[in-house]
Amino acid sequence: MRIAAALLVALVLSAPVAAKRVVPRGFFGVSAAGPMFDPGRNLKPEFDRMVSVGVESVITEFAWSVEQPQPGTPPDFAHTDPMVLQAALHHLPVMAITVYAPPWGAVDPSNLASPPKAKPYAAYLRAAVGRYGPRGSFWRAHPRVPRDPVRDWQIWNEPSHAGFWSMQPFAKRYVAVLRAARRAIKGADPGARVILAGLVYDSWTQLRELYAAGAKGLFDAISLHPYTLELKNVIEVLRRDRAVLDAHGARHVPMLVTELSWPSSVGHTQSRYGYEVTEKGQASKLRAAFPRLAALRHRLGLQRVYWYSWLTADADPVYPFDYAGLRKLTPRGPKSKPAYYAYREAALRLEGRRT
Repeated sequence: MRIAAALLVALVLSAPVAAKRVVPRGFFGVSAAGPMFDPGRNLKPEFDRMVSVGVESVITEFAWSVEQPQPGTPPDFAHTDPMVLQAALHHLPVMAITVYAPPWGAVDPSNLASPPKAKPYAAYLRAAVGRYGPRGSFWRAHPRVPRDPVRDWQIWNEPSHAGFWSMQPFAKRYVAVLRAARRAIKGADPGARVILAGLVYDSWTQLRELYAAGAKGLFDAISLHPYTLELKNVIEVLRRDRAVLDAHGARHVPMLVTELSWPSSVGHTQSRYGYEVTEKGQASKLRAAFPRLAALRHRLGLQRVYWYSWLTADADPVYPFDYAGLRKLTPRGPKSKPAYYAYREAALRLEGRRT
């Protein structure tokens, strides 16, 4: 009897103990971009992998120029339907980055990076909410798919960068676009969130410029791309942006890191931005960043962290971000990089999903 009791105690003591969740559901996500939109790409196994490594939210591109290339015709959402479908089937909320104006909707039709005309861009957003919002036609077309509407809409990307917004300075024109976009989105779905465009590098300065141009009250969260080599400087960027928000009475406005990355392009590309690393270094950076950002989320008002990105080609001899993925394309198909395993280790532990 004593032996049996001792064995029972030993079994109890050696049983796995449920880990405590440190972050809310959805805190860790990834960007589904680039090769994820390749024709013929089988998205299901990639989304299966996302779920298995702790991805709990997805951010993806809604390319207006692709979905409505001609004026006078409704947008064709065949480009984004497969992504939203897989996200819904895997219970991953989607944040939409709406970007790229078709020539007919561009201020400068000759420039692919032209700012959009506010009115037609707002009409596109209204149609996108009509497709993927709570009463969207997408859900009626897929009645057996779990209804997980898109509620977060990011208004453009990196408008301080001429590669996305050719006319600089950007703030005054951007605020006019933001105002029209907010009216369209909230009119179609009052519960949706309007997310400020991703701000990169000296984002706190850009945020001050946007406030000066009249952006106050026009957004529900801000999107940040804190690209820098050292993690301490990533955190410093977030602190500076938080200070600007607080100074403008926006303590309630959350911050979303919509692009966190260290491209593993060292030894592969000619150009250098200053924060490139090796594949081993990429994994090390991610492994250090996730717990640190999770620990600071309350102090910073940090709501989401999306790694940029899930899958890349890792082949371009010039562009470092072609090496940003957790997985890379190879002649034998996608292959996981060391950062993929670092993501799994850090995210699952912080989500309480590992013993």
